[in-house]
Amino acid sequence: MPAVIVCAVLDKLSSHELSHAERETLLRLNVATMKAARVLPGYVMLFEGMPVILWGVVRKIFTAVCPAGFMYTSCVLVEFPHSKVHLSDCAEGKQEKICVTRHQVPIQPAFAVMGHSAQGKTLPQVLINLHEGGFAAYVAASRAQTRKGLCITQPVTVDFLNKRIPSDLLAEVQHFEAIEHNTLVKHGLCQGPFVPVPDAESEQTLT
Repeated sequence: MPAVIVCAVLDKLSSHELSHAERETLLRLNVATMKAARVLPGYVMLFEGMPVILWGVVRKIFTAVCPAGFMYTSCVLVEFPHSKVHLSDCAEGKQEKICVTRHQVPIQPAFAVMGHSAQGKTLPQVLINLHEGGFAAYVAASRAQTRKGLCITQPVTVDFLNKRIPSDLLAEVQHFEAIEHNTLVKHGLCQGPFVPVPDAESEQTLT
């Protein structure tokens, strides 16, 4: 699978050149909570062959490096195979209000789904973060058809993957195991005494 290129936005100030620390602060902004319309994300992850909205496919990525050392996307060539349009020759302190101009390529992945929504799907290419661990990581990683089609955005360790089962899920499992056992004993299919059925909705610590 082609290498994933993580491109930062190119933020510009009208008053002065942004320092490295100022750029990092802007990149960490949670744009999802901003009320301003059409705020571009701080980072975009791209790779050649990546599907994007409107049935496009990324064919070529051009990058550059800003004076502060951050790599940004200067241009992306996107092919729309089903389009009828043909183009030739394409190539902390004092508070004050500031105006920032943000430059970023206006494309995004063709679609994104949560782990629950992805269950049952088989996809040719998957871009995922496995840091949630547990069953969610398994579901996400097993959606790809091949190992080459699986792209993990950040390094992951065994400790991340082998996280403890959530207590609510463990409570449900123990609840149904007790019901199963008592049902088998009641109908003579299992030897032994009846066992207490734990309350799956209780807040007690289960092991």
